[in-house]
Amino acid sequence: MLLQSKGVHILPHPPYSPDLAPSDLYLFGMLKGRIRGRRFTSSDEIVAEIREICERISKIELQRVYNTWVRRLEWVVENNGEYYTDTQK
Repeated sequence: MLLQSKGVHILPHPPYSPDLAPSDLYLFGMLKGRIRGRRFTSSDEIVAEIREICERISKIELQRVYNTWVRRLEWVVENNGEYYTDTQK
């Protein structure tokens, strides 16, 4: 490889873990749950509803989600990059 031939150390890229992506960890699931089963007449209506839902998320809830995310990241680091699953809570 070109980079290796130039003396650049290549680090392995960890596998993508949806449980570690903040948007997947909390936001998308919560949004899906709040709009499930509803019918919208336009994309503007959906965007407005999503904005309203997001604006109602409390600082306490965001702090809880952040703390959960940090604990999961720490677990992955402590376990040498192992894939995180809900059984590791």
